[in-house]
Amino acid sequence: MDAARRDAYLTALGVVRYRPRPAPGDAAAASAGVSEQSSAIVTATATATAPVPVTSGAAAAEWVSSTPPVPEVDRSASPLAALRDQTRAPVAVTRAAPEARSESPTVPESEAAALAFRLACWQPVPDLLVFDALPAGGWPDRERMTLLANILRAIGRLPGPLAAAEVIDWPPFAGADASLAGARESLALFIAGRMATAPFQWLLALGEISWRCLGAESAHTVGDELALAGAARAILLPGLADMLASPERKAATWRAIRQLAPAAN
Repeated sequence: MDAARRDAYLTALGVVRYRPRPAPGDAAAASAGVSEQSSAIVTATATATAPVPVTSGAAAAEWVSSTPPVPEVDRSASPLAALRDQTRAPVAVTRAAPEARSESPTVPESEAAALAFRLACWQPVPDLLVFDALPAGGWPDRERMTLLANILRAIGRLPGPLAAAEVIDWPPFAGADASLAGARESLALFIAGRMATAPFQWLLALGEISWRCLGAESAHTVGDELALAGAARAILLPGLADMLASPERKAATWRAIRQLAPAAN
């Protein structure tokens, strides 16, 4: 790169440089150098400030939906101008598709089979704990939260807004024991710890994975109860996703939990 072009780049970037005063005999050469530098600066400025055409209508839609190739940088042009041109290039916008409702995870055939799931956990009032089975990495969506809030209000166990869920992941980390037997042991430790810090009397186990992790066998069905540590009891219920997919299952859920409603006590 010659000195005039380098000086033009530095000037465009706002870098001030100082030159020694030329000798009298070098006046013509200095004048030519200044003229060449001025010409390079004008060229760089014109390139950097070139107007961008405004797109509209169908052209704008096409601009959003497709990714244009990145323009190749002309090494003979100003790097500052090339940088500005690249930052002006349109970027394709990808909109994420709405997440489909996640179903309840499946139960393995044997206790030794590997499984992966997430349990969402709530304790809306001191005497009640709630588990809902989700696929690994899933989160309760608005429909699940609304349904659960309605269930809890029906039994007088939601004094305010439904809080965000805690989550229990299985396996707890990559490479860990992923068997059903390990999940049962881990969940028993969680329940014992919760019983020690925030004792509860009832646990609503939503979803078959919740049942099996609490020790239920394949013969258990909706409405059955399991004894837990500390005299607490778990009521086996369909998962929230199951009730949303098959609304008729809400009736069986109500029959199982109506004993907890204030009018029944």
